[in-house]
Order: sequence, then structure tokens, then C-alpha cells
Amino acid sequence: MKKTTRVTLFFALLLTTAASLGTSAAWAKLEQTTNLVSSDQLKAFAQSKITARQAIAAAQAHADGGSVVEVKFDASGASPVYKTRIYRDRAIWEGEIDAQSGHLVGAGKTIPEAALDEEDRSELAGVVRVPTASLTRAVEVAENRTAGRVISAELDEINGKTVYELIVVKDGSPRRLVYGNHYD
Repeated sequence: MKKTTRVTLFFALLLTTAASLGTSAAWAKLEQTTNLVSSDQLKAFAQSKITARQAIAAAQAHADGGSVVEVKFDASGASPVYKTRIYRDRAIWEGEIDAQSGHLVGAGKTIPEAALDEEDRSELAGVVRVPTASLTRAVEVAENRTAGRVISAELDEINGKTVYELIVVKDGSPRRLVYGNHYD
């Protein structure tokens, strides 16, 4: 089977799955596998007190608004944190939120848009092209639809379309979901 045919079939399946969910924005489950997140990360995540939505709110409060483009749980350091990225005033603010207390860890750092690599700049262009929902809203809807908890969410580009890509953990099992109106 040619690569073009496989890609077309994959997106036809993606459209069918998304349409069956009955929402104004398209949802699709891309994969369900334990390879998305390490078992150590899953254990630490299960014990965390702060949710991704709470981490987003804490980061936005510190960064004085802006568009959240990424939140990722990380337990590789001394204590678990949510790594967050917020786009505001043509720059990305990167910071960490403690996964137990919800407090900012350190001051974070600001990276001017011009200093970002091409992939990051391309994805940021999607902040304007994805007006249907914020990352916060995508996290909320994903958690409500799956009855799970989001461990990571980010603005991404798939096949030239800007979408939100989320990993939701339910019953100890991670699932990758994509959210956006860009499957045409």
C-alpha cells in the first residue's frame, strides 16, 4: 500500500472517530499504549495533588496571562513539577509549578520568539489559527470525556494543521488524544 493511501486511510479513520464523538471540535484517539509515559512518571503522577488545570492557572497568574501552549508533568527531579510554557508579548515564558503545592518553582525564564527554533515558531503561529478553544479548555474537555487526568498537553502541528495534543491517564493507562477543528 502506498504511503499516500495509508495516510489518507488514517485520516479518514480519524475523521470518522472524531465525528462520532459529537462535538463542534474534532477529537480522535491516536493511541493507547504504556510507552507514552514511564512507569515512574505514572506512579509520581498518581500521587500528585495538583492537576494540569491548576498548574496552568498558577503559571498564567505568574506570567500575567497569555496563551498556554504546553503543560507537562515531570518527575525526573527532586520533586515532581508541571513544566509550563506560555506565549505572551512575542515571547515564551517557561516555568515550573510544584505538583504537590501548586507554587512556582524558581522564577522561570522568558525566550523571545525570534530565539525559538522553526518548529516552535510554526506551532506558535497556531495560537492564532486555533481560535476554537484554549489549551485549558482542551484539558478540561479531555478530562471530562475520558474521566481521566491530563499528564501533558501541548500545541502541536500534525500534517500541517495546528492541534492540541494531550496525554490522559485513566486507570494507570496513558492515552494520546488530539483536539482541534483542523482535520479537513
